[in-house]
Amino acid sequence: MKYYVKYIHLALFSKLYILVYMISNSLKTLIYTIERNALSFERGCFVNGAFDLSIKEALPPAKVHVVTPHYQVHTGFLNHSYTSSSTIPKDVRYDACFVLLPKQAEQSLYDIASALMHLEDNGTLILCAAKNAGGARLQKILKAFGLEVLQSFSKNHCKSVVTRKTTTLKLDTVKYCLEKGAPKPNQHGYLVKPGVFGWNKIDTGSELLARHIPNYLKDTGADFGCGYGYLTDQVFLKNHEVTHMTCLDVDYHAVESCKINLEKRHKDRSYNVIWSDLTKECPVEHLGFIVMNPPFHEGKDHDMSLGKNMITAAHKALGQYGELYMVANNHLPYENILNDLFFQVEVLAQEKGFKIFKALK
Repeated sequence: MKYYVKYIHLALFSKLYILVYMISNSLKTLIYTIERNALSFERGCFVNGAFDLSIKEALPPAKVHVVTPHYQVHTGFLNHSYTSSSTIPKDVRYDACFVLLPKQAEQSLYDIASALMHLEDNGTLILCAAKNAGGARLQKILKAFGLEVLQSFSKNHCKSVVTRKTTTLKLDTVKYCLEKGAPKPNQHGYLVKPGVFGWNKIDTGSELLARHIPNYLKDTGADFGCGYGYLTDQVFLKNHEVTHMTCLDVDYHAVESCKINLEKRHKDRSYNVIWSDLTKECPVEHLGFIVMNPPFHEGKDHDMSLGKNMITAAHKALGQYGELYMVANNHLPYENILNDLFFQVEVLAQEKGFKIFKALK
């Protein structure tokens, strides 16, 4: 068993990354695989679901439950008549499960194991991954679980495999993978689920921003894109007059990790943690301050709109004279939008490829 688990990590995930266009190709490959198999099922689960109008025939809303940790994907499926949740519902079994493999090692193993646990005996499992992200080795991955590949397809630079849950399934491997993908302490003591941004470290940009968070903050604030809660933790440690923090993130696993860490470290402080897409809506207002380390890319190319939309949301959420403390990569011209929206913008520091901004509304 140890050999197979070690093989999973080395063979599939040594340099695993899936760009946005690769995820789209994986979805196309999944649809192709379902159609080629003429697969018939009554109750299916689509793990790490990605939406496109073309999926409705192969994965009809009436028969498929979608599982995604990404809020915008979740709401997108809801808007197209699907049922969707952040995790696989407990005590529910499916006769077919479809998994688009994510980029993080333990998270991918966890998703495969979770799908197998919720799959009925003799139910169908289809996995899809980009070839340069381990797709070519999926057969050996399933072998580690004790399962046989019934069919495999190569299309759109991706690989898909089809198998069934049989009595040969190695439950010890399933248990191991579920444990590896569960929240665990990183080297700094924060409990985080693998796959959350920077889960096994403190992100350099966030660490730099934390150094410049002042110790005079008070009243209500927010952490936009809170991740596992590092910046909120630093705010609470430095500022005893902060009465409440609202933490928001688009990643459900980040939100859950943040809740765990704040409960462990600051159970006597007031806070709430919200699964939300700040580029679409802002559920808070009249804040005294915001701390923020916005994402700056979506897949291969830099996507400035993500950071810009979060800056706009921050400006809207702040009250008069509210302060924004933000970190960004040096080469990204966020100063333009900051100067357009805010009364005063100051660069507090510039080091290690990052800038720390303070913006006053």
